[in-house]
Amino acid sequence: MLSLIKNENMKIFRRIRTWIMMAIMLGAVILVAAITNGVANHEEDWETKVENEIRNYEDIIQEEQKIAEAEPRNSIDSTRVINDLEGEIDRLQRYLDEGVNPYENNVWTFVNESTFLISLISLFVVIVAADMVASEFSWGTIKMLMIRPFTRGQILLSKFMAIIIYQTVLLALLFILSWIIGGFVFGFAGFDYKTIEFTTNGDAESTIESLAALKIYGLRFLSLMVVASLAFMISAAFRSNTIAIGVGVFVLLSGNIFTMLLSQYDWGKFILFPNLNLAQYVDGTQMLMEGLSLSFSLIVDAVYFVIFMVLAWWIFKKRDIAA
Repeated sequence: MLSLIKNENMKIFRRIRTWIMMAIMLGAVILVAAITNGVANHEEDWETKVENEIRNYEDIIQEEQKIAEAEPRNSIDSTRVINDLEGEIDRLQRYLDEGVNPYENNVWTFVNESTFLISLISLFVVIVAADMVASEFSWGTIKMLMIRPFTRGQILLSKFMAIIIYQTVLLALLFILSWIIGGFVFGFAGFDYKTIEFTTNGDAESTIESLAALKIYGLRFLSLMVVASLAFMISAAFRSNTIAIGVGVFVLLSGNIFTMLLSQYDWGKFILFPNLNLAQYVDGTQMLMEGLSLSFSLIVDAVYFVIFMVLAWWIFKKRDIAA
């Protein structure tokens, strides 16, 4: 079994495509660092800037209150604006109370900011996973694979394990690149560096940035496993690797569209896509659908993962290799 996994890993890392993907990641991290450094606020007197922002928001609130009193028809919009600004004032005041500079950039703030590049890894994983089985048929190598003393289940499992190893390498590479480049551009900081993070409920929490980054990477790793299993099932269903990759990428990119369309229905929370972004429960991202929780999303993702893997195994087992 280990020899099978090793062989599948060699197939992945011997392809020029894999190294191009890694080069793209390196370029993306450098680009994000350059943009972040270009727009970063380098003022030392950050307290004064925060206090000025608070006063500015308070002035806007007073204006909105006057508008609401003068034009009752617009009171709903004004109330929404006031609530948003009051929440922003609370957030800024918490920074002042805790003595935390919200504009500070260092290695850990950059590592957390660059986690959005994991979406790029998702695309790479889908491309590789959708190609794993279908390419054996496209290249005509499936018969040679089947004459080896392994069952179809073992062959399929080895391919999926190779995908998991590949996604682990990409995640580790992104983390290391973000840490090294972020450290040189913005300066290194200790693992105990703290900042203020806000939960999806709007509650402010003092958070150790390094631990927050590790949580996000860990949760995104689980999400990637589900995405990989979906692409893997698609790969098992098609003989053409081009079609398999195309379908896999389409499903991945259309996920948010499906989520927005189904957000108005209660049963929409049982669909896969709203539950894929597990990091939303720790990074304060606004959820696209109400009624979700980390435990609920983990259960939904686990169910879909099992379904996709069982379907992939069933399809591959029933495939006519001789055709």
